[in-house]
Amino acid sequence: MMSKKKLNISFLLFLLSFTVFIGSCNDQPTELGYTLLYDTISLNPLNSANQKIITGAGNFLNPQQIFDVGATFIGKYKDAQSITLYRFMESNMPDSLLWLKESDIVSAYLTIYPTRYTFGDTISNLSFKVYEVVKLWSPKTPWDTFFQGGTSSPYFDYSRQLGSYNGQIPMRDTIPPFFVQIDKTLIPKWIKMQHDSTPIWGLALVPDDICNAVHQFSALALQKTTNNPTLTVEYIQNGTAQTLVMNSAWNSSISISAPPPKDEITIQGGLFYRGQLTFDLSIIPQYSTIHQAQLELTLDPSRTIWGNYKPDSLLYGGMFVYEDSSTILVDPNIVYYGYNVTGTNKYIFPRVVSFVEYWARYRTQHKFVLFPSGWNEYFRLDRLTFCGLNDPDPDKRPKLKIIYSTRPKH
Repeated sequence: MMSKKKLNISFLLFLLSFTVFIGSCNDQPTELGYTLLYDTISLNPLNSANQKIITGAGNFLNPQQIFDVGATFIGKYKDAQSITLYRFMESNMPDSLLWLKESDIVSAYLTIYPTRYTFGDTISNLSFKVYEVVKLWSPKTPWDTFFQGGTSSPYFDYSRQLGSYNGQIPMRDTIPPFFVQIDKTLIPKWIKMQHDSTPIWGLALVPDDICNAVHQFSALALQKTTNNPTLTVEYIQNGTAQTLVMNSAWNSSISISAPPPKDEITIQGGLFYRGQLTFDLSIIPQYSTIHQAQLELTLDPSRTIWGNYKPDSLLYGGMFVYEDSSTILVDPNIVYYGYNVTGTNKYIFPRVVSFVEYWARYRTQHKFVLFPSGWNEYFRLDRLTFCGLNDPDPDKRPKLKIIYSTRPKH
């Protein structure tokens, strides 16, 4: 009986102690506690609207290649123009056809597949000519090498036009392929070149000056087996109709346009212009904790040119860390995602915390680079220009908003 009473008394003492402990948790901090509280937690707002932390804005050319990515471009629009080059599988030209002459060939034609994307006037005619490529080229050969500052190229045999096209491409959900007749004399020549192990450099599709649009065409890509360009030869052998199909092996496009002014925040897929912003965040004490950072940009519709698709609602940004300003910025250290605020021209990168924190910790040189989202850097020619640092309307200028706290000093 006595032991049971002791147990009850012990339990009551424990309950009383626990109640006192819980109650003390609700007490106000002591004078010393208040000092520690304000010393360790100090949130500081920082806004580029009233502090010059965005120090530069502009664009740069980021040379890349449109090569076997699933799309190519042909045409001209404003100051932009694109040509397409095809090489074909030489294994499709067997030695057993060395006997083939022009008189044996019924027809030779190129089959290509337009898509719905158009940069420019969708109802204007696409007009281009086909020439043989006669010099070694690679996917990395730039426009300036092909044309060397002129309007014609030593890479193409202009003495013989192999084919041409002039017609409208209907903007339908499913667009049928079209066929370009090719000079029949080319086929026996290529078969003999293949037999003699002479390189065959392919065909170039070069737009005419009357073009008022650049059209996209389906092209070869990894594991893509449909809607790829082909060169078909229909011929007669011993009185019987035969068909030879040469599959494309290289599909490439090169494009050029007048460069945007250096101080414009401009991005353009296909031509590979990227926008960039530079910052001076030295006002943030080193090793500060960054709680929030948001970047806001405003699209300038008066200087933006896009095709017949709506502007992309997504935008990529990349942090590029570099040692000197001459470093070519190709692959970002970190990628950020921005989005268009529906019904406005605003694009928001809601969380660029790591970009700011990297600066606060390491004090390195790095830029924030803007480029089209996903494959749009290869699949679209849209030129997006954003309002700059000196825009007359302060609300349209780039904005960086930061909330940070300093770490304890003791």
